[in-house]
Amino acid sequence: MEIAEAEAASHKNEQVLHQRHLPDDLITQHILPKLPVKSLFKFKSVSKQWYSTLSSYQFANTHFKLSPSSHTQFIFIQNRNDFYLFSCNDDGDEIGDYCKKNLLKLGFDFNDEELVLIGSCNGLVCLASFSGYFFVLWNPLTGQFRKYSDPELLVDSSSSFRVSWGFGYVSVTDDYKVVRILELNGSLDIWVHVFSLKWNRWTRMSNEVCQDLISLRTNERQRLELDHGGESLFPYSFHSRQGVLVDETLYWIVSKENGWCRKIVAFNLVLEMFESFICMDLVSNGVYLDKFVFAMGGCLYKCRVDVRDDIRIDMLKGSGKVDSLRLSRDLRLRSCQGFVGFSRTGKFYILLEDSTIGIINPNSEPIKYTPVIHFESLGKSRVTSYVPSLILPYTVA
Repeated sequence: MEIAEAEAASHKNEQVLHQRHLPDDLITQHILPKLPVKSLFKFKSVSKQWYSTLSSYQFANTHFKLSPSSHTQFIFIQNRNDFYLFSCNDDGDEIGDYCKKNLLKLGFDFNDEELVLIGSCNGLVCLASFSGYFFVLWNPLTGQFRKYSDPELLVDSSSSFRVSWGFGYVSVTDDYKVVRILELNGSLDIWVHVFSLKWNRWTRMSNEVCQDLISLRTNERQRLELDHGGESLFPYSFHSRQGVLVDETLYWIVSKENGWCRKIVAFNLVLEMFESFICMDLVSNGVYLDKFVFAMGGCLYKCRVDVRDDIRIDMLKGSGKVDSLRLSRDLRLRSCQGFVGFSRTGKFYILLEDSTIGIINPNSEPIKYTPVIHFESLGKSRVTSYVPSLILPYTVA
C-alpha cells in the first residue's frame, strides 16, 4: 500500500512540474516577441537555444511587427561625426533633467570616413559617404553594422558631381532598399542605382527613365542647347542629400538653377521608378520659400518660411487634403532645418541651424517652443525618428 501511494505521489509531482514547464514554441513565438528590446538582450544569455532564436532575422522581424507604436520613441541625431539616441519620453520631467537622462551618445567609428545620415527604418539607420561610394546599415541598439559598396558606384574623383540617397522598406517583398542618385556635372547624366538588401545586389536604372524629369543645375548655354521646339527644359537639381520616406515612396525637393522654382519628385520603392507628384504645390518667390519636406506620423509635410521668419507647416493627408499649422516668428525659430515627432503627448521636435533641438507643443495657447538640446559643435546636424528593433543590417535572403 505504501509503495502504491508513493508511486501516485511521484506521478502527481511529475504532472505538477510538467504543468509549470511552458512549451518552447509558446515562449519563443508568443511571449518573447512581445517583450521590450532591452529585456531580450538579457535573455540571450539564458541558453544557446535562446541566443540562436533571439539573434535570428525571423524573430527580429516578428518582434518588430508585434510592437507597433503610434508615437516617436526615439530620435536619432547626427552632429558632425557623433551620433546620439534621444528618448522622447517628455511626461512631467523638468527640461534640464529630461535632456540629461534622455540623451545617449553612441559609440561608432568607421575608419574616419565622413558619413551623412540618410534615414532610419525599422530599427536600421542608413549612413552614406559624402563621396557617394558606399553606404552603411547600422542597428545602434545591437551595435551591428555593415558597409555596402560596388565597383560601379565609383566615380572619377576629378569629375564634378552631386549625390543624393534614399532608404526604405518594401513590405510586400520584405526587403530594404537604398537608392543612390548621382548627378554628373560635365555630361548632365543622371545615374540611379537601387540596392536590394534581400538579394545583396545593385541594379542601375536606364538613363531615359529619369533624364527629362530631373537633371543638374546648368548654365545658360547648356539650357539653350537642351531647348526643344523653343521650350527650354530648365533642368532641376536635387535639393538635399537624403530622400524623405512615406509609405514606401521617397520624396525629394528639386530646384531650378536659380533656386526659386521647385517641385517634389517621388520615387516608388516597390516599382523602382520615378512618379509625378502634384498634390502639394511648392511656392518660391520673394515672400515665401518652401525649404524642405519631411515625414511625421506617416504623413508627408512641407515647411514654408516667409520673409518675416513665420513658418507654415503643411500636411498632406491621404485624401489629397492639406492641413496647415503656423508657427509665429515670435517663437524665434530662425533657420529651421527639420522637424521630427510625434511624442506620446502630441508634441514634436524641431532642429535649428545652430544645432539646437527643441520641443513644440501645438496644443498650447499660444503655441509653445522649448529648447531641449544644444550641441557646442555647430556643424550640420541631422535628425530622424528611430524605432528600436533587433533587425540585422545584413542580407536577409
